[in-house]
Amino acid sequence: MTLRYLVIFLLSLVLDSVRSDAQTPDSVAAQPLHVRISLITGGPGLDPYESFGHTCIRVTDSTKTGRDRDVIYNYGFFDPAEGSATYKALNDRIRVFLEKTTYEGLIVEYTDKKRKLEEQELLLTDAQKKKMLDFLAWNMKRENRYYDYASLTDNCSTRNYNLFLKTLNPGFVPGKVLPADSKITYRDIYVHTFFRYERKTLVWFTSSLFHAHPADLLINDTTACFIPEILKETMAGATINGRKVCAPSVVLLEEKIDWPAEADWPLFIFLALALMAILGAVTPRFVMIGNISAFISLIFTALLGLFIIRLWSLDGGEPAFKYNFNLLWALPTNILFPFLKGRAKARYCLVGIVGILLSLLVHLFRIQDMPVKELCPLWLALIFVFGYHYRKGRMRETSKV
Repeated sequence: MTLRYLVIFLLSLVLDSVRSDAQTPDSVAAQPLHVRISLITGGPGLDPYESFGHTCIRVTDSTKTGRDRDVIYNYGFFDPAEGSATYKALNDRIRVFLEKTTYEGLIVEYTDKKRKLEEQELLLTDAQKKKMLDFLAWNMKRENRYYDYASLTDNCSTRNYNLFLKTLNPGFVPGKVLPADSKITYRDIYVHTFFRYERKTLVWFTSSLFHAHPADLLINDTTACFIPEILKETMAGATINGRKVCAPSVVLLEEKIDWPAEADWPLFIFLALALMAILGAVTPRFVMIGNISAFISLIFTALLGLFIIRLWSLDGGEPAFKYNFNLLWALPTNILFPFLKGRAKARYCLVGIVGILLSLLVHLFRIQDMPVKELCPLWLALIFVFGYHYRKGRMRETSKV
């Protein structure tokens, strides 16, 4: 009997050892994950910061309950108490962070704003899902959550694209979205396509002025993913070792926005200034009207130039606002023009006209695209103002001789 008990005791030790091995971290990680991960793409909205859509990650865990069952990992959150996104972009850096919210809250928000919402389920292995979840958990830590927003290179869309690059490699191949000989720039997509589509004329004009030379750099299939809609198309064609990454896109909410058509107020205002400047320059009885046009044009361009310099000089400011060639015609020194006399004023007039001509060349050679349709009347007004005062100064010098 003693031998029998000894055998039973030894067998129990072996079984306990097997159970212990079965609970190692590697084996726990290998257990099936009841998790579904998908890419959510939101359509554009009415607010300026919603103009280019949004993208986020949805994680549904069937083993959890309550708020943790269906969550959204949302890059690009900012504290409204620190000012609106537009205000911060024009004054200082936009400090944003990764936030974890609920899917239900996302649906409520997009329903209220009548924005479109689409979903692409990621067809991943459990190991790939765990790698992505581990990265998101690491990114949610306080010391890792925050980053400086950059409209062209570091936004919600690029953050999610980089997430895929970091967690789905090796073997991850993004889909192709641009033609091989593409000459598309950031501005072609960011400013022209979306703002023009939504007919936000004043916002489009302002954005065109402040987005400088960096917005006119060519993009490729990788850098094009700064737009959520393009990231969606990229992931639709992406593969891992030849296997598709995403299921077909499913529409969660249809767009129901009634896009208002805005008048092109910058064009109308500058046309009025040009007409006033021309009348004042060619007809003596309209000199006062010409002087009013000159005052408005010079003050506007001087203040605009000062603001462009401010945006350019901010250490933590928006990178796309730097190297702005609109300074060639929006001269901050225009504010000093009324105080100039004699030859100094005549020479300044020549500098102002040359700056406008150089601006046109910068646009034509695509060094920096400018909203020329709106700016041409303003440039014409400035040319007539400078031309009038240059001719007036030359006539005074001739009369003295």
